[in-house]
Amino acid sequence: MRDRVEGDVSTMGHIELDQHGEMNGRLVCGALSSDGSFEGKAMVYGAITLHEHSLTTGSLVAKSLNVAQGATLRGNVSISPKPKISTTQHRLTSHRPLQKVQKRVTSTNQTTFKPLV
Repeated sequence: MRDRVEGDVSTMGHIELDQHGEMNGRLVCGALSSDGSFEGKAMVYGAITLHEHSLTTGSLVAKSLNVAQGATLRGNVSISPKPKISTTQHRLTSHRPLQKVQKRVTSTNQTTFKPLV
């Protein structure tokens, strides 16, 4: 993901946040790989990998966590072979469509998604 996403995202897939990607909100997913900026709560059934340029602020729940040298992590972390993620948390976005908006600071036309509430 290269864009800016604001809101809640729920998927059993693998989320990849590249160096220019930004996410602010709650995330439930199968795996997370970040080299960008994440702020919020991430509940991951598998592994979280924070690469060299990643900036992560908030709460992380996952099966495993890999943090590369140079990554920044501020917040709470809970690692367990069976992460506690309720079915209610997994269905965060069932009725919250996302709205595309312009990114705040950019040199190219990147987009942001915000929930329509």
